[in-house]
Amino acid sequence: MANSRRFYGMAFLFLLAGCNFDKAPQPPVLMPDASAPMPDSVARYLGAALDSMQQHSIRKHRIDWPQLRQTTFDQAKGALTYQQTYPAIEAALAALGDNHSFFKTPEQHQAWLTESEQTPAGTNLPIGAMVDEKFAWVIVPDFASGNSAQGQAYASALQEVLRKLDARNPAGWIIDLQSNRGGNMWPMLAGIGPLVGEGILGHFLTADGRNTPWRYERGAAKLDDALMCEVTDYYELKNSDAPVAVLIDENTASSGEAILVSFLGRANTKVFGSASAGLSTANDEYTLEDGAQLILTSAVFTDRSGKKYGKQIVPDVDLSGEWYFIPGLKNITLRQKVKAWIMESSPG
Repeated sequence: MANSRRFYGMAFLFLLAGCNFDKAPQPPVLMPDASAPMPDSVARYLGAALDSMQQHSIRKHRIDWPQLRQTTFDQAKGALTYQQTYPAIEAALAALGDNHSFFKTPEQHQAWLTESEQTPAGTNLPIGAMVDEKFAWVIVPDFASGNSAQGQAYASALQEVLRKLDARNPAGWIIDLQSNRGGNMWPMLAGIGPLVGEGILGHFLTADGRNTPWRYERGAAKLDDALMCEVTDYYELKNSDAPVAVLIDENTASSGEAILVSFLGRANTKVFGSASAGLSTANDEYTLEDGAQLILTSAVFTDRSGKKYGKQIVPDVDLSGEWYFIPGLKNITLRQKVKAWIMESSPG
């Protein structure tokens, strides 16, 4: 068994592309001698990694586990150290076929922790502006840190953007999730909460049918009843029922897709752009004996109505055939369609 487990996808929803693992120093790994017998400790290590996959993968009921175990041990044949099993573990994760699971060496994990702690609060914060003095445009960027102070700074900054734009009495809102590649969903949810609404906004559904809700309540983003991030001086919109246009594209991924799902089912809301990345799944982290991390996809998203995702999310207004990727509202077709819909949906 893996030594420890903590919520990673459900607590962080970390997307691999959001972390510079390639910058972490890597010790040289000698190729295993296939003729050498694998030590018992190494066999137990590799077995523990496979045990975690079999117990927790979202695809665990679709995998031929005896075959995958045989293939993985064959690939690691001759391994004398934990490090020499890493390629076989990575191949096993890829064989799960969920497109979201991945592996971190101890060095890569430590590099991420160090970078997360050293990145100053206030980096890559949400921004907003009025468009034509009628439409409140809010860019919600990805947020890859697990640092609580940085998360609170992000969430507070997002609510401050909402507060300032709300003072301009917008006819509607444009929430820009284009290029939001994921990370830690909870600061995003705590920040956007006044607009997305109170209560249960989505669920994490496991392969065994366990359904865990995420919610927003009075400045707080919660996993079931567990507080994940909070804006203490939270804001309430003057008109929380105003029209909301959500912009997505193929780079909207993981936590970005979780925020998208949080809007689905909200009244007076429409999604514009092109299909999302297709990583609308949650990852959990499992720590192996040497500190290496299995990041396993263990759940799919469901929206507030119970609709299940797990793949690409298609917008209500699909412009993928009409536009080449241009971020934000610089695309004239997108801009015109969003503005027209908001004006049609605004009272009065």
